[in-house]
This record gives sequence, structure tokens and C-alpha cells, in this order.
Amino acid sequence: AVAAIGLLALTILGIFLAIKFILTSAVASAEPVGPVVILQRSWKLTRGNWWRLFGFLLIFALGAIALIVAVGAVAGLLAKLLFGDVSPLSLGGLLVSVVGQLVSGCISVILFVMLARIYAQAPAQDAEVGIPSSGI
Repeated sequence: AVAAIGLLALTILGIFLAIKFILTSAVASAEPVGPVVILQRSWKLTRGNWWRLFGFLLIFALGAIALIVAVGAVAGLLAKLLFGDVSPLSLGGLLVSVVGQLVSGCISVILFVMLARIYAQAPAQDAEVGIPSSGI
């Protein structure tokens, strides 16, 4: 019972810290600072928005999982129809793996673009964010 409570506490702490440090990749990409300052900036940028970021990640994760499962099921059915047995080291298994990894890669890119956009719109950010002028 004590181990279960300890594991639950560590999980809650891990989720809290993951949300607080979610913008570290965006800060590291945009600002020429060291690792300690990157963590401080991420902590500062997420201040007051923890629940919003948690909700965003929760909804994003649920959507990503649903998409991966749906695409995996469709790819599995197509592979079974085209190549017969879908097992490891078979052409059908390769097709399912490749399609699954392509979907996972696309989801990762979308997440990183969303995090960059969140960073650009963060209240502590000094840069102006918007649609660039076309010059017309």
C-alpha cells in the first residue's frame, strides 16, 4: 500500500513537472541561453497556464491515441487483405509498422508545431506574433 501511494505521488509529480517544462524545446530553439535558464524560462512561461496546458496535452494525447489505433486497424486490415498473414518479419507486418511510424511522426510534428505556437503566444514573450505582412 505504501509503495502504491509513493508511485501515485511520483506520477503526479512527474505530470506536474512535465507540464511545467513542456516549453523547454521551444525555448532552447529560440533563445541562445544555457540549460538552467531554459528550465527557468519554461517554468516562467507556463506560470498561470498549467491547467490549460494540461487540458491541451490531455486532449491531444487522446486524439493521437485514437488516430494511431484507427490507422493501425485500417492498415492491418489492408495488409491482411493484400498480403495474407500479418506477422513479424512478413510484408504485411512491415506495411503496418511503416504506416504506424508515419502516423506517429506526423503526430510528433504537429505537437512540436503546436508547442512552438504556444511559446510564441506566451504572455512573457516579447516578440510580436502574427501573420507576416505580404508587403501589399
